[in-house]
Amino acid sequence: MPNSTAVQILKGVGIAALTCLSSYFILTRTRHGRRVGRAGILFILYRLPEQIKHDTPFPQRVQPHGPLEKLTDGLWIVKGTVPGPNIPRIMPVYRAPNSTSLLLYSVLCADESTMAEIDALGTVTHIYIPCSWHTLDAAAYKTRYPNAKLVAPRASLPRIKDKVKAEVQAAEDVFPAWTHSDHVTPGGDGTMEQFVRLVAPQGQSLEFDEVELLVTLPNSTRTSPRHALLFNDMLQSGSGEALEFQTMGRILMVDRAKLLRDWLSTLIEDVVRNMNVEILTRSHGQPIIGNTKIERQMRIALGTI
Repeated sequence: MPNSTAVQILKGVGIAALTCLSSYFILTRTRHGRRVGRAGILFILYRLPEQIKHDTPFPQRVQPHGPLEKLTDGLWIVKGTVPGPNIPRIMPVYRAPNSTSLLLYSVLCADESTMAEIDALGTVTHIYIPCSWHTLDAAAYKTRYPNAKLVAPRASLPRIKDKVKAEVQAAEDVFPAWTHSDHVTPGGDGTMEQFVRLVAPQGQSLEFDEVELLVTLPNSTRTSPRHALLFNDMLQSGSGEALEFQTMGRILMVDRAKLLRDWLSTLIEDVVRNMNVEILTRSHGQPIIGNTKIERQMRIALGTI
């Protein structure tokens, strides 16, 4: 009898383990499974209480953050935290070549000394909301910089309108999309619109409505280009510089896995390599510096989709 009981217990454990593994596979590796999992996760996320009220003034919105850090000529970052879960949060500051025009990406409210350093770099002309999940401080920045354009991907606008009480323009009406024949390296004085290109992922879920930016860095020519990719949530990591699609990311972001893999592969070959992308920033991870390192890490991420 004891042996029989032990066998039954082992069978039960085995069935439970197989059930968990099957559920994990379905939720992360099949399109319909990811859709079911995504609906459940978003149902919970959309009902979480606000960490900061919409009408909270700029100074009271400031969370712990680091100093303004220079990555290279024309590109800086401020590292902060998301209120509540204490998730790392990065705000890139980009200055167009031969210009004083500044673009702020996925903004976070910083203390007055840091904001004064940003203002000393130039004039904030564009505030970019990369997706409908990154709206926390956007309206506060629009109040601080009323003449700046508040810009977001067109697909995100229906979800943003109830979160940001300010006019938001479709990014597709402000910046051109990158194409294979586009060198993004015009000479002379230029506007922000000349040096920024939209890079829209393919195969991502409808709920994951972000669009990345490809920006030209100073001292860039057709024969010696210098560019940076400003990514939002697409390529995140648990720590350090490693890039991967983690379980939560696959469920929330990936809809058509093959299409997304093909897009990322093309991005590596035609943008990262051919456009000499020297810096990759991410909204919740460390910047990656160096073209070879960026390509290597992105190929690792490709294998985790």
